[in-house]
Amino acid sequence: MDVPFLDNFSDKIEMYAVGQKDGLIKLTDDGWTLDNLLSRGVDINKSKKRKTILINQLRGYGISLIDDELTTIMLLFMVIVG
Repeated sequence: MDVPFLDNFSDKIEMYAVGQKDGLIKLTDDGWTLDNLLSRGVDINKSKKRKTILINQLRGYGISLIDDELTTIMLLFMVIVG
């Protein structure tokens, strides 16, 4: 899904919603953020201190770093009108 935000290349930021077996939805950047940083010369995985700082910042927003993807899990709410 496209979100109304632009990255440092003025491209739209894309997120992916992946349904889980338990009825939850995983939102992920599919590794885009770390790839973008790497293209700018910033390799988070080379520095334990940088990775720790990133993980701590992400936690404040309810985001996890899993397999180099920024991810969050959420419950799907269905609204029925009628």
